[in-house]
Amino acid sequence: MSKASKAVPRPRSGIPKPKPTINAVQKRRSAPPDGFVNNLDAVFQGQTDDDKYLTKRLIIHARKTGHLNLSGKGLATVPKRVWSLEEAEEELKKLDQTFLKSELDEQTEDDDGDVRWWERKALAVLDLSSNHIACVAPDVKNLEFLTTLDLHDNNLAVLPEEIGSLGRLEKLDISHNKLEKLPKAFYDLGELKSLSLAHNKIKELSEDLGNLYRLETIDASHNELSSLPLGIGFLTGLTKLDASHNHLTEVPPELSGLMGLTQLIFSHNELLSVPPLGELRKLQLLHLQDNCLETVPDVATCSALRELSLSANQIKEIPGEMLHHMGHLRVLNLRENKIELIPEEMTHLQGLVRLDLANNNIEDVPSCIGFLPQLQILSLEGNPLKKIRQDMLHCGSARLLRMLRGQSDPNQQSPRAQAKINLPRSEKPALPDKYRMRGSRALSLGMQGLQEVPDSLLEDAAEAEVESVDLCKNLLTSVPLRLPLLALTLTELNLSDNRLAAIPAGVLGACTKLHYIDLQQNALSTLPEDIAQLQYLREINIAYNKFTELPRALEAMPGLEIVNARDNKVSAVDAALLGTLPRLAVLDLTNNDINVVPPELGLLQLRSLGLEGNTFRIPRHEVLAKGTASVLSYLRDRIPAETLAALRASAAAAAGGVAGGLRADPPRQNSYTSHIVF
Repeated sequence: MSKASKAVPRPRSGIPKPKPTINAVQKRRSAPPDGFVNNLDAVFQGQTDDDKYLTKRLIIHARKTGHLNLSGKGLATVPKRVWSLEEAEEELKKLDQTFLKSELDEQTEDDDGDVRWWERKALAVLDLSSNHIACVAPDVKNLEFLTTLDLHDNNLAVLPEEIGSLGRLEKLDISHNKLEKLPKAFYDLGELKSLSLAHNKIKELSEDLGNLYRLETIDASHNELSSLPLGIGFLTGLTKLDASHNHLTEVPPELSGLMGLTQLIFSHNELLSVPPLGELRKLQLLHLQDNCLETVPDVATCSALRELSLSANQIKEIPGEMLHHMGHLRVLNLRENKIELIPEEMTHLQGLVRLDLANNNIEDVPSCIGFLPQLQILSLEGNPLKKIRQDMLHCGSARLLRMLRGQSDPNQQSPRAQAKINLPRSEKPALPDKYRMRGSRALSLGMQGLQEVPDSLLEDAAEAEVESVDLCKNLLTSVPLRLPLLALTLTELNLSDNRLAAIPAGVLGACTKLHYIDLQQNALSTLPEDIAQLQYLREINIAYNKFTELPRALEAMPGLEIVNARDNKVSAVDAALLGTLPRLAVLDLTNNDINVVPPELGLLQLRSLGLEGNTFRIPRHEVLAKGTASVLSYLRDRIPAETLAALRASAAAAAGGVAGGLRADPPRQNSYTSHIVF
């Protein structure tokens, strides 16, 4: 039969063209242009056994997200086509756009949407962790857009020099391998921020480590390092350094220049000493347990330190003078040392939550330990204690602390008062001149043993336009009467830890620019009424005094946000007074004599509420332990329906009065009822 006889005549006008069958449509869509199949399947040519894990679906997902996850596949090698994904991408860009869309529709019928070549992302995250990979090919250099490479938990014994070509790499995890050294080109990774080398066999790090100046975290734990390179001092952005479980014998002094460090971990090494770390003002965690230290390192001026672990060393003494500056410490671990005496200066650790002194040579525990306000966990087992039965050590920390408080002599001065007597004194304190005060805008005379402040010094401070005055930890019995000389500029005043029993009128009230006042640890029971003039005051601290109620003058301070009245003798909470403070966010009434918590307190929009250590029975401890939000919700649920209705009506009336131009009582208008939660 001729070709002409097989030709299909064109349909005449008006006659619809027959609709192709579904099979015909699929056949037409599956007919690729020349070379397409070869280009797409090029990724899978020459597969090894491990190459089969790099499926088309994984490639399509990687192109859509920029992430390729081959973790836990049991791979012995990295699939070769991982290194050529970007090359395959370039080939696909050359294909017919219309056909590419239809083809990928079939391949990704279970995916969320189509993958168009102009929407594809370069490979940025590659996860090859938890496999059996023994080497990384030099072709890793092809992944020029990679920012994260995870190779942890493999069998790597060496890294290729080409890894230094990953100029955009920010995070590298090669922990849990068999590496003994790092290639020289490794130190060219100038964008690296996070580096994990843990659980390898690395014996040395190059001085070129300092080239990785963007590093923020280093985990070099569980290796065979005997020293750290001096170049580590150039890593000024470092916030965490873990070099635990190595063979280090010293901490490089250059670390003291890393001002941004927040965590420093050198546990399980062979350290004999540690250089002064006082410059690390942001350091929060310091672990030095399981070393050979004989003295406590100098961390007195690490003002942010919260956790200090020195267990399993050879320490014989706790330096009392250092404890004066560690009031913010929350965890102190000194177990398994050779300590014989607990110093009385331990009372300065007012924020301490956990104290571990187990397995030492302590015979006597001073009763002042029982008065640490935040202490919850006290470990003393394994000591030759003479006044504490061994069975008491297994009855819980709460009972142990209660017993220590019961051993105190009521006729003896309180530990806090005794601590004040032991403050370092100077016969002639070094007074700052006005030029120094002008530069810092501050008058700082804390811990000078002062009994009075010279008038001439306050005159110089006024001339220097001082904004902050710090007179804490002195022996002042009265507030300096010439303090109002600074009224135009003074915003912060610290008179904590003195011997103030009263504050005369006309002194604090005249400093109307004050934003912050610290009066804690004195003997105050009242405040002068004229402090109501402090309209800009945001925070007041009257903790550790003798107040039996919250000062009434507080209700005239609309900007007050933080009130700390813990460890006083407050017996009742005035919810109406607190309701006049529309910005109040933090209220601390811990360790007072409060018998009843008014349910109306739950109507306040507090971010933090401290009520522990009082005598009330409701709310119970289980409710308090759930946090502020749960306590406030619990209190709101206890408000009688009629009381809640009255408060709602009052709020509505106040709002209506304002809207209608009515004049209301200023102290109560838009105060208690305008910011409470119904």
